[in-house]
Amino acid sequence: MATDNDVKKRDLTLVSAIGFEGHVPSGLHVHPDGTHVVHALGTSVVVMELSSGRQHFLTGHSHNVSCVDVSRSGKYIASGQINFMGFRAEVIVWSYDGLTRFGSHNLHKVKVEAVAFSANDMFMASLGGQDDGNVIVYDMATKDPLCGLTASQPTQGNSLVLCFCSTADDTFITGGDYTLRVWKINRKRRFITPTNVSVSEVKRKIRCLRVDSLDRYLYCGTTSGDILKVRLGQQEGQVPALVACLARVPEKKTRRTREGEAYTGGVWSLLMLPGDELLVGTGNGTVARLKESAQKPQNTIKLMKRITDRLMDEIQRNTVQGRVTTLTADGQGRVYIGTADSHIYTACPQSIRLTLLRTCHPTEVKEVTFPRACSELFVTCASEDTRIWHAPSGQELMRMAVPNMVCQCVQVTADGSTVITGWNDGNVRGYNPESGKLKFMIRDVHNRGVTALAPFSTGKLLITGGGEGQVRAWEIGRHTQTLRAALKEHRGSVTCLRLTRDDAECVSASTDGSCIIWDVRRFTRKTVLFANTLFMSVCYHPSEAQLITCGTDRKLAYWEIFDGSLIRELEAAQDGALNALDITSDGKYIVTGGDDKLLKVYRYSEGDCVFTGVGHSTAISSLKISPDMKTVVSVGTDGAILCWKMPEDAAVGQ
Repeated sequence: MATDNDVKKRDLTLVSAIGFEGHVPSGLHVHPDGTHVVHALGTSVVVMELSSGRQHFLTGHSHNVSCVDVSRSGKYIASGQINFMGFRAEVIVWSYDGLTRFGSHNLHKVKVEAVAFSANDMFMASLGGQDDGNVIVYDMATKDPLCGLTASQPTQGNSLVLCFCSTADDTFITGGDYTLRVWKINRKRRFITPTNVSVSEVKRKIRCLRVDSLDRYLYCGTTSGDILKVRLGQQEGQVPALVACLARVPEKKTRRTREGEAYTGGVWSLLMLPGDELLVGTGNGTVARLKESAQKPQNTIKLMKRITDRLMDEIQRNTVQGRVTTLTADGQGRVYIGTADSHIYTACPQSIRLTLLRTCHPTEVKEVTFPRACSELFVTCASEDTRIWHAPSGQELMRMAVPNMVCQCVQVTADGSTVITGWNDGNVRGYNPESGKLKFMIRDVHNRGVTALAPFSTGKLLITGGGEGQVRAWEIGRHTQTLRAALKEHRGSVTCLRLTRDDAECVSASTDGSCIIWDVRRFTRKTVLFANTLFMSVCYHPSEAQLITCGTDRKLAYWEIFDGSLIRELEAAQDGALNALDITSDGKYIVTGGDDKLLKVYRYSEGDCVFTGVGHSTAISSLKISPDMKTVVSVGTDGAILCWKMPEDAAVGQ
């Protein structure tokens, strides 16, 4: 049996990535040069040029990046990660000029909740998660950790957020569940001293922190929807103390009292604007510009066990898709908004007119495919929608959505006139790719959802596979869609369907451990392949004399179509299933992807792995080689879409 360790493997070149980890708090930053944005994506930190969309990837973390920060000078980038229980989570400091590693430490356990730089890049502080609970101060001059301490008291909750003061390098703040502390750094003694903020009887879960430009006040966004205003007490003799719980002026002004109104879903992101104004991002997608009102409540109305003695006027507001997790601004004051649904918006703070800058799937991408003879466009499907992408720029061109449904498979007809999708409600929907309008819908195609599709090159016949194991043929007319045949051989879900070039044969792969080759002109079975695995994908060799399969046994298998005999097996993964494969149109190279998160390129004849692509943070669910064989697009269960450069023939195997 051949293995993929026979030759030295080289790395595939990652050309671009379509993705944004929107659930990472404060995971989007505009670089001070105003031309780049920095954000997390899987195990990498992405530095993207705004004008051209060109991307650079900072790779070094072993698992998903959980937090990111950019220094105010723009010289450094810091990132922390999450790891398995019992393992250390690394914090890495990157040099922006060369996009190289500057320093690191691994003093946290399991997860790093937040990282932050001091005002003049003197220190970098990192905050561990609930399994760690420590705050570590890193000295940028010596490239060594300076000191550390437990972030919160035993009677308090977990600390989740961290920020430095705007002018003082030696002061930073941590906050979280019922805890808020101001810290002082003593560099000579290598010690940090915490001071608990006096908040009286107020109990809040804090999710974001912002300090004004003069270090006078700290603003804390809470899950209860109000904002805590805290006096930092930088002057001698003063102690940090709560000044007020801020809430917006209610929309309904018919009440006799002026009771503050909290934001639904909580306040998850804050940004300081000129003129002592605040930009607020909430859990229900509201982005609002606020300013403290000159009027005060007429009566002492309690807002969640706290007297609301300050109101805030809502000057402007708008709504985005998903919970707002990041608010950041460039040097010109333009605001960038990141959401948990993996959308990036830009807005002018005066009017909050939104422009969608980047978007991607927030959930698992089920399948990716290219139209025939078109390498500039590709189509992906995921929960609730199907999207058409422009490959060179990574921009979304069209979206076809069905609320509360999951699109499980997608294919494009040979002439490119229809995007055909299969859904978990058992229906097949065909869309016009130019307008996104529904052209036809076949109801009740399968009773356990449509899991695979294969349209004929003529566009008049469609083969479908279902979760119950049936393979069905449908005649697609201009106004009607008719069932032609139902083939009941599989006992497990149909995972993949492939047709020959002349539409005479079709192969179906199933989780019952069989692949069946069908005569689709007479709708009869020709050959059956059996293996001790759950087949996940199958494809024809361009000669159409052999089949290549992959599945949960981690093996890449070659089969003879004539008699169904096994020709060769390759051990293509160390652990986890192989979920997807594709072969080049000349039959020289096979590309595979699976639960090991690696994209591998094999030479078909030699059976050795010559290139490996590292970039996915979760399992690869589907992949496709472009018709011009210059690009491979792979998609993962985290919603990321990665575009790789296919190696040239002369480079492979040298």
